[in-house]
Formats: sequence, structure tokens, C-alpha cells
Amino acid sequence: MRARTREFRARFDDAVQSQLVSDVPIGLLLSGGLDSTALLSAMRGAAGGVRAFTATYSDASRDRDVFEDDARYARAAAAHYGAALSEHVLETDVPAMLRRAVWHLDEPLADPTVIANLALTAAAKPSLTVLLSGMGADEIFAGYPRYPAALLAERMAWIPAAAWGAGAALLRLLLRAGAVPIARARRMLQFADHAPKNLFDRFLGFSTVITPGLQRDLLAHGAASAALREGVDGFHRAIFDAAAGRTPLTRLLLTDLRTFLPCLNLENMDKTSMANGVEMRVPFLDHHLVTFVLGLPDDDKLRGVTRKALLRDAFRGDMPDDILRRKKTGYSPPVRGWLRGPQRELLHDRLLSERSRQRGVWHRDAVERLLRENDRGIEDHAMRLWAMLVFEEWMRVFFDEWAPHPAEAPSALPLVSD
Repeated sequence: MRARTREFRARFDDAVQSQLVSDVPIGLLLSGGLDSTALLSAMRGAAGGVRAFTATYSDASRDRDVFEDDARYARAAAAHYGAALSEHVLETDVPAMLRRAVWHLDEPLADPTVIANLALTAAAKPSLTVLLSGMGADEIFAGYPRYPAALLAERMAWIPAAAWGAGAALLRLLLRAGAVPIARARRMLQFADHAPKNLFDRFLGFSTVITPGLQRDLLAHGAASAALREGVDGFHRAIFDAAAGRTPLTRLLLTDLRTFLPCLNLENMDKTSMANGVEMRVPFLDHHLVTFVLGLPDDDKLRGVTRKALLRDAFRGDMPDDILRRKKTGYSPPVRGWLRGPQRELLHDRLLSERSRQRGVWHRDAVERLLRENDRGIEDHAMRLWAMLVFEEWMRVFFDEWAPHPAEAPSALPLVSD
């Protein structure tokens, strides 16, 4: 083991141990992926053993999605390290869980992991009030596929934009003919659509669910204005530009660390866990550890197409090989399976309802097109439709149905003086 690898492992173990200080037992959200299994390894020897919680879903939902089921990997990790594992099937009442999640989030945060977070922290609450999570590892160790994809396209800049466009058009023809399944084609389509752009715009394209063109198609009454897009894009661009002089990979990581991590992942995790009175701790975001990792050479994070290279090095020979080599699957419910299966009726009912039409937010023909293409499997609109579903549910909860009335008129309330 290289000296740098040993130093990382020592720093990582220290970060985890510092998060185990508590007056109550501490558990773990275990997906069976590299990050959460690394935490489990560092938790070995904890007083009273380690209790871990994982989510699982029906085979029917998983069959329509692109991710593997976490459960078998979580079982392997728990058995390897001697942890007690609790598995929870999270498909009992998705509509009710979605409504509860929207309520606690306060805003239409369109991340389907809120369902898993809310359900798992509720399951843990009777026995544990503190859980560790592997959140943050992807942002410091280049764990998301968009990082190597964005950099690979830089090396393919010699390919004309017209060639990328022709390739994407051909792939879409094959999809409509049923010659290629969407599960195999979705990443290739996304790559072809954004590869011709500059590094920043390409990265933002890989990170965006509803592109500017689709915004114009979907949103009524000029809601998809250039000013609105520039407000969002400009916020990200300012962070990216402030890192000028750093390596391209570091600029991408710093952009996500200032935007995607706090504004989506941490906010989602914090609100859904606190809804159940559970505290979430994130050892990968120990500030000493983050500073150390960000100062490492790029190839300790991204080595060719191997992501989290140093993290894998540090646990080789410790962690089960199946987990060490496991592809990134994403800690997410099978949204694609849900929206083409058991939650299809909910999706169509919400987005095509008279109530939704009267809001005047969406162009109905564009909504119908997205639903039709997603149902037929000729385009992968699942995350876009989920975002729209969350927005519609948020409008119902906070605008249609929630009408708070103060117990007293303001004039009748007592004055508070010094």
C-alpha cells in the first residue's frame, strides 16, 4: 500500500471514529456500495456492534430500471463485517410517502431518494436516533459518471458537432423502431447531445434534468425565460470560473461541492431524517478529510475511467471484491420502474388533471408527449416526469389544501415589551 493510500486510510478512520462519539447507539445507512461499506469497515469494533439499514424494491420495479438492487450487496457487506442488517421494502404506499416528503421538504425538491431517506430513518427511529451516511464521497472522489464523461468529450473535440447530432438522431430512430432498449441508449444519447459543448456547458448539461429547450417546450407564459436560466446557470458558472487555474476535474468537483451537494443532497437528507427525529452524520465531509482529498492528484480520484481510485486502493484486501468492483448504481428508488408500472396511474392523474391544467404552468401537449414517449420506452423522461410530479404535489399541498389560519387576529395578540 502506497504511503498516500495509508495516510488516507488513517485520516478516514479518524474521521469515522470522530463521528461515533454519542450518548446513544449509532447505526448506518448501508447500500452495499463502496462508500457505505467503507464506513462499515471503519465502524468495526463499535460497542454493541453495528446496526445497518438498507432499502429494497420489488423485482418488477427493478426490471424496468437501470440500477441493481442494493440488498444483495448490503447483505454481503453486513455478513463480512458482522453487522446486523434490517431490510425494508419501500413500495407500500409511494403516493403517501411522496406527499409526506414534500411536506417536510418545504420546497419541490425533485430527488426521488427522499422516499428512501424518509422511510429508512422512520424504520431506524424506534431503536436508533443517529445514523451515518456515505454522502459526500462522490463529490470529493469524482464518483459520478458525469465527471469522466465530461473529460472524455474534451479529448473528442475533433469530432464535428454535426456528427454528434447525426449519431443522436440515428440512435433515436433505432429507439422508435424498438431496435435498441432505452436502458442501454440513454447514456449514449445524453453524451451525444452534450459532447460538442464547452466543458462547463457540457457538465451542466450532464447534470440537468430539464434542458433549456425542453423548458421552452414545457413551460407556459414565458416561464422559461432567458433571465431565469441565466440566474441558475450563472450561479454555477461563477463557482466554476472562480476555480480558474485549477485542473478541469477539480473545477467540476468544486462546482458540485458548492451546489449539488448542499442544495440537493444534504438538504434532502437533513430534512427527511429530522422529520423522523433522526440525526444524520456524514464522515466523508469531515473538513480535515475533504481538505486532504481535494489536495490529492487527479488520478487518485479518477484513474482513466475508474472513479474513486484511491478509495478503492485503500480498501483492497479488506472489502469484498464484488463490492469493490461494483459499478456505480446510485442510491435511488426505481423511479423508471415506478412511473412505467405501479405509479403510472398516479403520474398521469396528477399531470393531466383538470387542476394541473388550470394552473397554466405546463403546455399540455408537451406533457402528453413526454408521458407517451416515456410509456413507450423511446425516451427516458423518468426524472423529468418525477420533477413535474413533485412540483404538482407541492402545489397541491401548499397552495390548494394548506390554508393556515392564526388562532387570533394580529391585533388581538399581546405586545411583547422589553
